[in-house]
Amino acid sequence: MKKLIAVLLVLALLLPCAFAGAEYSETGMNAVLDRLGEDSYTAAYETLLEGARLEKGASGDHAKALQSVLKAFDESVSVDGKVGSGFFKALNAVQARYGMETTAYVDAEVFAELLCALLVYQEGKDAEDAVLEAGFNEDEYHYCLARKEYSDGRYYRAKTHFEASGWADWAERADKCVKDWPKDGRVWKSNTYGGSGALLKLRVRNSDSNVGHCFKVYNSDNKLVAVLFIGGNGKAETSLKPGTYTIKEGTGYEWYGRKDAFGSAGSYCTMTFDGETTLQFKSGYYWEITTGVYDGNGGSYYEDWDNF
Repeated sequence: MKKLIAVLLVLALLLPCAFAGAEYSETGMNAVLDRLGEDSYTAAYETLLEGARLEKGASGDHAKALQSVLKAFDESVSVDGKVGSGFFKALNAVQARYGMETTAYVDAEVFAELLCALLVYQEGKDAEDAVLEAGFNEDEYHYCLARKEYSDGRYYRAKTHFEASGWADWAERADKCVKDWPKDGRVWKSNTYGGSGALLKLRVRNSDSNVGHCFKVYNSDNKLVAVLFIGGNGKAETSLKPGTYTIKEGTGYEWYGRKDAFGSAGSYCTMTFDGETTLQFKSGYYWEITTGVYDGNGGSYYEDWDNF
């Protein structure tokens, strides 16, 4: 009995050292903090590692640093070093967004989790090695990356990471990555690429009504200037300033927005005209292109989805 009491006493003495954050490695978290590049985050993390716990009513430099972290997540919080209900409302919003357990406090473990999620939020997949080395849950990493991709409008990539995570409400989130087809026409045009004077007219014939068609127009500098969509059979057009352009076409059944188009399951090509991959647009003229009808002049070659 005395031995058991002694063992329990030793455990009791050790438990305060097993504070939240012990699951995160020192080396890994140092790498995460270095990448974030904010000295105040490091100082706050060290304070929490020493056993501090931030709750409502707390104040000081570590509280201010935690407010800055939430600000970096684009939350509307005051960075004044005084923790009130607004702080925890913002904290819980971030935690819920990234599939974390919502808390009414911040200790070292909660802060480490937030810092890893913040690095993913800022760097995307480039943060993978650092956060996993730190001790971030791999499933949670994929979930956070999925939320990052989704916020950037890369819905297919988001879906693949939600599915890889199996974390929190991943299934519901993955379903929402598949979008309704847009109306036929131009769905996007670069704000930095103004001007008109020429016209591109596109038409799809002899297509399965369940197949969508996405056309991306690139200028001579290989900059994307316009995206058009046609569902099944239909027409779309866009004005362009005179110049040389390349037109790529993607087809598929599930639509993931203009950035990811039909995902890796779609089919993609660069259109050719008399063997050339470019078209010259002159002022006052237009090109009318019909796909699905062979006229002996048009063609295409395979394009990888990542280059679409």
